[in-house]
Amino acid sequence: MKIRLVAWILVLSAVFSLCAYAQEEKITVPTEDISENEKPAAKVQEDIIASVKAKLDIPEYYTNFYTNTSQDDSSIVHYLSWSGDSSNKKDGGNVSVRVDDKGRIIYYSHYEYGNFEGDYKLSSLDYNGAVDVADNYIKKICPEFAPSVRAHRAENYIERNFASYYIRYSRYENGVPYYNNYILAAVSARSKKVIELTVKWDDIEKFPYPDGMISPETAKEEYKNKIGMRLSYYNNYAGEIVLQHAAGGEGTRYINAYTGEITETGISGGRFAPQSEGQKKPISYPHREYISDEPQGVFGYEELERSVREQLKISDKYAIGRAGMSRDKGGNYFCNMLFVTAGEKGPSVEISVEINALTKEITQYNSREEITELNITSGDEALLKAKAFVQRIAPKKFESCIQIPDRLMNTQSSGDIHLFFFPRLVNGLEYADNGISVGVDGMTGKVVSYTQIWSSGLFPSAADTVSKEAVYDSLFNTSGFELSYVAVSKSKIPNPKNPNDIEIRLVYDFLPGRPLFANAKTGELCGIDGKPYKGNTRAEYSDIGGHPSEMQIKTLLSCRILDEGEFFRPDENITQADYLKWIIKAKNQYAPENTEDIYNELIYGYNVLSEQERDDDGEITFENAIKYLIRYLGYTDIAELRDTYKTRFVDELAINPHLIGYAAIAQGLRIVNGNAFTPKRIVTRATAAEIIYNLIRE
Repeated sequence: MKIRLVAWILVLSAVFSLCAYAQEEKITVPTEDISENEKPAAKVQEDIIASVKAKLDIPEYYTNFYTNTSQDDSSIVHYLSWSGDSSNKKDGGNVSVRVDDKGRIIYYSHYEYGNFEGDYKLSSLDYNGAVDVADNYIKKICPEFAPSVRAHRAENYIERNFASYYIRYSRYENGVPYYNNYILAAVSARSKKVIELTVKWDDIEKFPYPDGMISPETAKEEYKNKIGMRLSYYNNYAGEIVLQHAAGGEGTRYINAYTGEITETGISGGRFAPQSEGQKKPISYPHREYISDEPQGVFGYEELERSVREQLKISDKYAIGRAGMSRDKGGNYFCNMLFVTAGEKGPSVEISVEINALTKEITQYNSREEITELNITSGDEALLKAKAFVQRIAPKKFESCIQIPDRLMNTQSSGDIHLFFFPRLVNGLEYADNGISVGVDGMTGKVVSYTQIWSSGLFPSAADTVSKEAVYDSLFNTSGFELSYVAVSKSKIPNPKNPNDIEIRLVYDFLPGRPLFANAKTGELCGIDGKPYKGNTRAEYSDIGGHPSEMQIKTLLSCRILDEGEFFRPDENITQADYLKWIIKAKNQYAPENTEDIYNELIYGYNVLSEQERDDDGEITFENAIKYLIRYLGYTDIAELRDTYKTRFVDELAINPHLIGYAAIAQGLRIVNGNAFTPKRIVTRATAAEIIYNLIRE
């Protein structure tokens, strides 16, 4: 339950930013049960099935067909699925489609299974080609949406056959983006086909025409004066506490394009997902390590259970289902308890609790129970309940929190959950990664979740920080500040479930995916993890420009065989450990990061080398590099046939006689080209990159 609680709160910000409206629980109605007096509905579905089949290329051996219909208060969705195997049973797949009540395809996926040779090879399709594939397919199966979407272009690159290209399209009306509506397309690098497509679309007729707006420069000044940036503490990618300037607005406040005033959306997480992630930093939850023994110096289980029951008012009808101990990196110990009860007339109820075993302080709480009595609770009422709960459970820590919380909304099958986050204050500044989260059930008025994140560490001084004014120019130049449409809730409905509950406003806002943080000490723009922003370009090394192997190195970096970094050091000799890691990553989508795991796999799993040959930091000769690779490809037995091979290399006599077969196979596979093998040379990092590139190229 603890894990479920942490995951639930972690995903909330991402869920809310992806779409401003929640879907209510669906009711599945199998079409096979449609009665005689519902023939018109059945006829509608027949037409939908025929329309979908006309748009899609469904393999003829996909003979298994399934359909059902889902309905809520505002929409009907038809689910269609075809699946089957080929005649030889070696391959097959599944096509799944969702169609809205207007007959428009809003989801499509085609999963194929089977054995595909050369999946680790470079695709002959690059990113730009994949965008063309997606463009054409959207026009084919989503003609209603195609004229109103534009792809987000990225720097061109090449994937390998086992990967996919992911392309995001945003909706445009009157030449202005509406980022709440989009199409996501995945194009297989192997099949060069769209394998998945998702549509998020609201049927909105009226978009304000972009005429008579204030200028971008005026809008920027209004933003600085009315929203601006704030100085806060954050945890960076290295786990250090740093000071950062963060652009305000949090995806709910914008500058109105006509008046220059603040437009409040009244919608939780209404911003386009990648941009929201850039502006609203997720809470960093501390790592817990579970331990089997009860440590010394902590309260025992019985005492901790009594404290939990007293603080949370858990009655004796709840029994302990399980309990265990965990610890964090700071030396704190926690007891995790699960309370359960099984009623005669209802399902079991679970309450999970984490309590500090040294201080008896409740750090996490989550309750899951069926609704037995309604007590509809507004947001303001829920806030009062949340504050009262925290003041009772953690009064001292609550005094060190901002009393006006960040507010989110989560819609579950049981109703709306009002989720409040009270950020921690340190040295008068917000510590965005610390604080207290409280969830109140909008249907019952009960507190159903509580999480306390309270880290210790070194807090840098706010003295000698770069001023906000010094950051603004860089922020606006890099992240833009342009026109876009946003949805605004009618009647202050915090979580609209229907497009009829919103209206569209024209505002100025930052571009999606751009940095909205700046290092307060240097003024350098950075991402949510504190890493310096390097632009919307793919990673590159600074020391390979003009090198003969530049293209090969760039390609391997692009397809994630090589690790990112500032320098590649192309002319340095490669170590045995690095080379072996590269050959594993060349043939697999994933590879062990731990050196010991790499050697265990290659020594004991593939017999690539012996224990005696292991030399992690040692240099390798070219002929041994080829031997390791050919063995990893599975050609050991063939390569070691004696008196079988003849190469075209002019220096064949210089090759170890036991390795002639390896050299011949490498030549046949075009891993080694040219007329000289030069077997005894020491392999540089650039030469190793060329070997790997020759392996994976089409």
